[in-house]
Amino acid sequence: MRTAAVIAWIVTAGGGLTMVAIWAAKGGLRQEDRELTMARSLGAAEPANATHTNLSHWMVASHALLAVTGLGLFVYYLARRDSVQTGVESAPWLALGTLLLVAALGVGMVRRWAADRRAPADGTGRRRRSTAADQAIPAVIVAAHGLAAAATIVLVLLVALRIGT
Repeated sequence: MRTAAVIAWIVTAGGGLTMVAIWAAKGGLRQEDRELTMARSLGAAEPANATHTNLSHWMVASHALLAVTGLGLFVYYLARRDSVQTGVESAPWLALGTLLLVAALGVGMVRRWAADRRAPADGTGRRRRSTAADQAIPAVIVAAHGLAAAATIVLVLLVALRIGT
């Protein structure tokens, strides 16, 4: 079970890295998130040529940093689980709690990503095409990352409960 959890976590991280690479390659790091633009404009209308990303830079960075932190806690537990050292037994629970925070941020990012995909049709009956960098991320990668993340959460929970070990 422990090995399956680590493998699921690595697969999930691979999907996340793929999405970040696509987002960055399409200009996600150069685009401003909508909240920052609106805060700067102090209520003024956005310029028509403004480019945006629906994914806040802080959300992307926090999501990744928390995921790496949780993985570090989990690997620490796996390396020290046979030790008599105090605190080792709480590491998988801390990793699970961190994963739940990561999942909450992930759900928030998916909601923003999906909102632009459901944009209203223009006058010709076609959906308008967004120029936001996050819209370059294929739906299949987003879905696979989400499924792998769900599997990771379940497997880490099973390890924390000491089921199947």
